[in-house]
Amino acid sequence: MGVKLRKFADKLARSIADFMGSWWSVTGFFTLTLGWIFFNTFVYFESYRVDGYPYQFLNLMLGIMAAITGPLVIIGNKSQEKRSQKMIESIYKIEKKQNEFMDHLKKNHDKVFKN
Repeated sequence: MGVKLRKFADKLARSIADFMGSWWSVTGFFTLTLGWIFFNTFVYFESYRVDGYPYQFLNLMLGIMAAITGPLVIIGNKSQEKRSQKMIESIYKIEKKQNEFMDHLKKNHDKVFKN
């Protein structure tokens, strides 16, 4: 059960890290921030404003988001590193077999054409 949960957590972290590094995320975040500032600065009725000029709530949300996304990006990169390491190992094994096969062919070729 623990292995499945770890794999799910790695996949979730990787997908969040991929999303946070995309242009959709950057554009949406920028738009949301500008919309928040515009709404809370230029709304006619002050009773509808959620967060006044110093934008303390926005600052709190940005801090929480930075605190959460940092570790998620690191976790996602670690899982990507593990996958890359496995791929490198498999490529190494394949190339080693190919080299052994080529050495075998070379020996047989030399034996056949030497006589």
